[in-house]
Amino acid sequence: MFLVSKMVVIGEPPLKIELLKKLDTVDFRYAYERARTVTVDNVPIKVVSLDDLILLKKAAIKGRSKARDTEDLSFLEKLKAKLTKKRG
Repeated sequence: MFLVSKMVVIGEPPLKIELLKKLDTVDFRYAYERARTVTVDNVPIKVVSLDDLILLKKAAIKGRSKARDTEDLSFLEKLKAKLTKKRG
């Protein structure tokens, strides 16, 4: 049996990109509908929503307990609170 990675990693920090091939925490179709399309160098790219990114980061912490994931989650939650306050 072969184990298939859930993620493809391109590059090295600080220019590292992680492409998720499987989402256990968030339904892909739902996440895809909520994703934003941004354009970088005239190339449209789908980017996961902030809410879904927070859910994915929480799942990453459960699986790995890495300090960087915890730091990222804290930043994302503060960003969400700031954006929510700004809209409200």
